[in-house]
Amino acid sequence: MASGGRYEFRLVPDDCVSATWGGTLYDGNAQHDVTEAVFKKRPIMVFWYGINDVQMHPERDNADIFIENYDKLLSLTAENPDCTVYVLSVLTTTIYERDYYEGQNDNIRRYNEALSAYCASHGYVYVDITNLLTGDECFYPGDNIHFSETWYRERFLPTVLRRVGLLK
Repeated sequence: MASGGRYEFRLVPDDCVSATWGGTLYDGNAQHDVTEAVFKKRPIMVFWYGINDVQMHPERDNADIFIENYDKLLSLTAENPDCTVYVLSVLTTTIYERDYYEGQNDNIRRYNEALSAYCASHGYVYVDITNLLTGDECFYPGDNIHFSETWYRERFLPTVLRRVGLLK
C-alpha cells in the first residue's frame, strides 16, 4: 500500500508505515519492521500478515506455527504498552487468484480462527476484513493477485480507519 514496489500507491504517509514489500511472519524483515514501528511509539499499530505465509511457507498447513510466529512478532509491541494493537484477518482468495493460491482457503480459514482466538486471549483487537473481497474489481488489472489502488482507497482504508477509530 505504501511500502515500495510495483503496487505502491502512497495512500498513507510514509512515516506511518513500517513494512517490507511482500514480507512474511517467517522472515527477519518482519521483526525489523515491528521493532521500527514500536520505536515510533505510535498509539495504534495495525498488522496484516498471512497471505504470503500461506503461499510461501512449507508449514502453511499448520495454524499453530502461524500463531507462534505471529506471537513472536506481536510480543515486540510490549515495548510500547500504551499502543492498541489491531490484527487484520487474512483474506480468503477468490476464483481470480486460483492459479497462485489454489486450495489455500481452508488453511486461511484455520489461520483466521486461530488468529481471532489468539487476539482475544492476548488483548489484541482482531478485525475481520474478509467481507471486503467481492470480485475482480478488487485486483490490480491483469494481475488478479495484488489489490488495486481503488480497492485500497475506497474499501480497505475506510474500513480499517473506521475500525481503529480514526474515521467516523
